[in-house]
Amino acid sequence: MVAVHFEQAHSADAVSRGYPRSMGKAARLKANRRVKERAVGKRLDAVAWTPTDPAPIEMLQEAVIAIGDVFGSVPACVEAAALLHLAAAELGYELGPRPVSVLAHAKDSGNIAFMGPKASAMIPPEAHSRVEDLRPSGIDNGHLVLTCESPSLLLDANIRQLSVMEIDAPSIMLRIRSTTPASGEWSAAFGDLEILYILDEDNRALMTNWGEIVDMHRGNATQLVEMLNLGMSADDISRVVVRRDWTQEYPDYVPR
Repeated sequence: MVAVHFEQAHSADAVSRGYPRSMGKAARLKANRRVKERAVGKRLDAVAWTPTDPAPIEMLQEAVIAIGDVFGSVPACVEAAALLHLAAAELGYELGPRPVSVLAHAKDSGNIAFMGPKASAMIPPEAHSRVEDLRPSGIDNGHLVLTCESPSLLLDANIRQLSVMEIDAPSIMLRIRSTTPASGEWSAAFGDLEILYILDEDNRALMTNWGEIVDMHRGNATQLVEMLNLGMSADDISRVVVRRDWTQEYPDYVPR
């Protein structure tokens, strides 16, 4: 993950964004992120849930947010995806891992971040010298997201790792037209944030230990779904679960 920083004036203050002046920056960012994170769940039709049906889409959304909260800005997309893959299955949704490159642009600050070879290739070589390298061990393995066929969704519980580059990204559950777009890309906008996901199925660097990592998170996923079934929100869950509870040491594995 790499970032280019640009200077740009900030014109909107706390009041113009609808937040009280007394609210701290971190609280305002979290409040704004929550609105973005839950927007998709509100737009998708929820139906009465029976044990043989998929859970209401809002429960899947809360799982995405909860996992995003637990991992926070830590670059651990494989762990986050594995945990969400398992939790979603218990909720009745089939999600598959998809290696991608990512290009993100925060219009308010002008900051740009990119992960993966396909995104790096879009940045002029002369601009790479201005890049701040935030990749673990300097290795660009790209990024890992999940997609769902029915309903058609893209889910990214670890895009909040962009916050280390001062890009405030929400945990993402995004309605898409197809899981196999002809362009090979998905794009999304969340307020001032623009994100381009570029499919990179041939890049298997993050899939090497996928099965092993999934197996290690089965108990964690069950714990998460149990809390959701009790009616706990992502905010409730993040108050009782810390990242070390859902993170283990994996041999020969560098998280991204």
